[in-house]
Amino acid sequence: MLNLSSRTLRMFSEDLVKVAGSTGQTFEVAAKAATEFSRQGLGVQETLKRTRDALNLSRLAGMDATEAVTDLTA
Repeated sequence: MLNLSSRTLRMFSEDLVKVAGSTGQTFEVAAKAATEFSRQGLGVQETLKRTRDALNLSRLAGMDATEAVTDLTA
């Protein structure tokens, strides 16, 4: 998973809050999605990008966020 300094982790968390807000999801949902993407060895920016994509897909397609993450990682 992501090996981040405390400063980078704080910035990542702040960005994740923004992603959650901009997609109409809770931070908890965004964090779960980001965890799945980071498990794939993705960097911070790519994790945030794919998390945003998954949460947007979830909202637009009316599907569960977990299902959207699974669909994007399959």
